[in-house]
Amino acid sequence: RVRYYVMPLVVGWLREKGLEVAFNLKVAGDYHNQVVADELTENALVEYTAAFELYESAKDLVGINQVGGRLCKFYYDSQQFKIALFFGVRAESIATNSLASTIIVVIGLVYQLFGRIDDAKRYQRLALRNAHVEGDLMAEGKVLSNIGLVYALQGDYETALAIYKRSLEISEQTKDLNGKATARNNIGQIHEVRGDYDLALES
Repeated sequence: RVRYYVMPLVVGWLREKGLEVAFNLKVAGDYHNQVVADELTENALVEYTAAFELYESAKDLVGINQVGGRLCKFYYDSQQFKIALFFGVRAESIATNSLASTIIVVIGLVYQLFGRIDDAKRYQRLALRNAHVEGDLMAEGKVLSNIGLVYALQGDYETALAIYKRSLEISEQTKDLNGKATARNNIGQIHEVRGDYDLALES
């Protein structure tokens, strides 16, 4: 049985946070996770990585999804795509059928960037299904935008345009101004590629 020495100060901190004092891998992960409390800075990455590895060893799905999602998002946003994919694949190996939507989206986007279009489509469809099941209409609109881009990259402009229009409808319905702007821009790019410059300019 693995044992940890915990300083009285840490025990007190755990009690204040309402965490178990019986120290195990999950609780060790909770400690590293909550020390930085939702920060997304380079300094926080050390704590999140430690938390991720402890949750991974404990096979704690909630921790894996929460911290894995933060790590994937941070590295994707920082354009460190291989590292984002590394954490995404590791999280998937533990969480499998209960993988967080954030991680699924990032894996799909990275595969898209790497030219693995079939894999990108598979993950984006999974993200779309999750958003629909969760009733998250705004997330559904954003995922549709990602899926449309995959079809556009393949030269299937009709399908891409139809998907972008659906994304626009959802953005208007949810009053998501960023989503609406993205959808209109994407629609405009399709019209431009097809030589419909007046429609492109209108979008």
